[in-house]
Amino acid sequence: SLSLPDIRALGDTLPGVLIDTFFFNRCAQRDASGTVIVRNWPENTEIARLPNVDKDTHFQFIPQREVMLLVNQTTSQLWQWHIGDSQAELVVQLPNQQGKLSVLSSSRNAQRMLLCYQSNTNTAQVVEWPSGRLCFSRSMPLADDQARLSPDGRFLSAIDGKYSEPASHLVRVIEVDSGEELVRLEHTASVCSTAWHPDSQTLSVGLANSNDIVTWDVA
Repeated sequence: SLSLPDIRALGDTLPGVLIDTFFFNRCAQRDASGTVIVRNWPENTEIARLPNVDKDTHFQFIPQREVMLLVNQTTSQLWQWHIGDSQAELVVQLPNQQGKLSVLSSSRNAQRMLLCYQSNTNTAQVVEWPSGRLCFSRSMPLADDQARLSPDGRFLSAIDGKYSEPASHLVRVIEVDSGEELVRLEHTASVCSTAWHPDSQTLSVGLANSNDIVTWDVA
């Protein structure tokens, strides 16, 4: 059973505001002029700003506290911004992808980044960090933003279909280096989320409707 004895609201968030979910003390937002502003959260005092970030550019905090990741989904360019510098630095030109960038996230050890694109043929890419080397790319069924890298970046979990679709009962776990499917986890109901444990071997799966949590040893 899960016990959550002390749940407190840390602060309010507004639409379009990105929270640093690694440290929970910063947020970022792009203003109408195209400037990304990083602030302390929830105090809302400004830390730094990066101008000229267009609407096609997604930005994300990563475990490297001093760095923010940016990806332009039109040009498929991957950038890093050392927060406080006057401009971002181009890391790599990735292969062009069709569709909307729905996932931009980091493994907990900050050694790999995950990018997922939604289109008729959904694509997941894994990029080594900070080299920018593309180490995994595959068209695969993906439910919106429901793909996760394990904390050590070795494994990728992905829900096959959207809620209520039969495919949404299935979670695939893929070994990133080999590209091989490690295991298929089948459930009796739609899966709404997955979460890796710190050991990168245990995966918790949340089921819709029943709110049950199923824990798997996938290693």
